[in-house]
Amino acid sequence: MPDVTQALAAAGAINSVDDVLFAGVKELKYAYVVFDDNYYDAVALITRYLESPRRLSRGRYGSWIYNRWKIP
Repeated sequence: MPDVTQALAAAGAINSVDDVLFAGVKELKYAYVVFDDNYYDAVALITRYLESPRRLSRGRYGSWIYNRWKIP
């Protein structure tokens, strides 16, 4: 956990590691989106792969649309 709080402070997400009063670790079965420079290209590739054998990925999570803005 110290690495996480230090990284958050270094990124400016929190002012100081002292801002974190408590924390816990929880393993999630499914991953969540990480927005980076490759996000849109990766989503296009994954979508083509899934839809090629007629596996349709739909719904809030299935359509890979979490926000309506695009990273510059």
